[in-house]
Amino acid sequence: MTAAEFVNALKNPREHTIVETANGPIIRFDGATLHDCHVFEEIEINYGVVFQGVTFGNFTLQKLKANGFVRFKNCNSYENTIFNVSIETPFDIIIDQNFLFEGRVEFRNCTCNSFKMFGGEFNGGINFLSNSFNIFYFTGNSKIKNDIIFTSNTVGRFSLNGGKIENIKFGSGNTQILSFSKDIEINNCQIRGGRFKTIAFNTSNVRNINNNLLFEPDLEPLIIEILDINNIKNGFLGLSEICNIGEIQFNYGFISKDTIVDISKITVNSLTFYNFINYGQINFKSFTCREQLHFIDSDIGKVTFIGCDFQNALIDFKSSKIIEAFIIGGKFPEKFINKENLDKQGAYSQIKKIYENRGSQKDALEYYSLEMNALDESLPWKSNRWEKINLCLNKFSTNHGVDWKQGLKSTFYVSAGFFFLYIVSLWSYTPNLLKLEYWCEFFNVLSQYFDFINPAHKTDIVAEKLSVEPNPVSRTIEGLSRIFIAYFIYQLIQAFRKHGKK
Repeated sequence: MTAAEFVNALKNPREHTIVETANGPIIRFDGATLHDCHVFEEIEINYGVVFQGVTFGNFTLQKLKANGFVRFKNCNSYENTIFNVSIETPFDIIIDQNFLFEGRVEFRNCTCNSFKMFGGEFNGGINFLSNSFNIFYFTGNSKIKNDIIFTSNTVGRFSLNGGKIENIKFGSGNTQILSFSKDIEINNCQIRGGRFKTIAFNTSNVRNINNNLLFEPDLEPLIIEILDINNIKNGFLGLSEICNIGEIQFNYGFISKDTIVDISKITVNSLTFYNFINYGQINFKSFTCREQLHFIDSDIGKVTFIGCDFQNALIDFKSSKIIEAFIIGGKFPEKFINKENLDKQGAYSQIKKIYENRGSQKDALEYYSLEMNALDESLPWKSNRWEKINLCLNKFSTNHGVDWKQGLKSTFYVSAGFFFLYIVSLWSYTPNLLKLEYWCEFFNVLSQYFDFINPAHKTDIVAEKLSVEPNPVSRTIEGLSRIFIAYFIYQLIQAFRKHGKK
């Protein structure tokens, strides 16, 4: 069929070529051959079009406006040919099974509700350029043995639900949702530009990216509001520094053993691990999370944080395992979103272990202190009063062995307090200290302080040196002071020893 015959068949269809369907009348081309057929004029028809059993050679359709769906069924092509079409329809463009195309296919400036690929083999590759689809659907037995390239397209939902693709590339454009799901098999995927509200990897059987998934912006910026990762098998996922990502989510799935995820020099608002298990390796390098870091019902496995900044973020932790993580050149957040102290305690305990495994005693002690504070807050007074008293004293003395300077101050405050009470308890002597003419006596009293703070000092030695008769109250205070001063001195020594190991 020549170009003129093809145009005439579209504009003036014969009665036997028009078929009534539930979706309205269509023009059917059945068993035709369209070779070296190039139509550059705009054609507008009030029908849909079905190409059934058609053989294409070098074929160009500049602009077809159809008031019905356009379907390619059981079609094929010659080798080393080009198929270039532009279709505008408020309905669907459909490629059915048994479509075998040996040449290069290009859909340019197409507009439709849904572009559906239910099957077919494309050995020469496909280009999608400057199209507008509400839905792009790739599933079934569709096979792309070369490249499928998307550039400057506007798509509402982009679903890759089945079939096999050797190489898929995304350039500039605007996509609301890009979803990799179910049985899609891809050897290489490159996302080099465009704006995406959500990119989701939610395969059910982990047959997904078998080799590489690369986010490498080229000439166009790459903007992703939400990157949702569920399952990746035996592959590599790389995010480069030029990517602009709002949220990264590892949700409801896992990464297989031989998979590497490498995210570097990217700033996000939130990072989430939710119901997720990592058997592979995830690397964050010079990564910044500005707002929230979530670990919910997950085992993050081997995750490396190198030079990452979480200081301004809030952490949300519940029933998760993060102890295998490694962090250097940065710190985990200390402030929590959730109020459950048991969750805080579990998080601080694991973060402490992470720093211990790294050999950073200073950071480990800091998170040990936070862990003990969370434990203290989680215990009710009624059933744990003695343990809470012990935790309170530990916190007041040296902040659970972390701060020897605080230990020095608290030891002085406690010993000075008991010394003051002891002197006051010596009633016959105390009033003289309030008179200005007895300043010498005042300094004499003060000089006894260093004997008093020695827990092993002789009983009543201070009273004897002051020539004052001790009484039951003073002896009680002196006895209690021995216990508390000895305790605070011990805490000070322990904190100082830990400080020396940092």
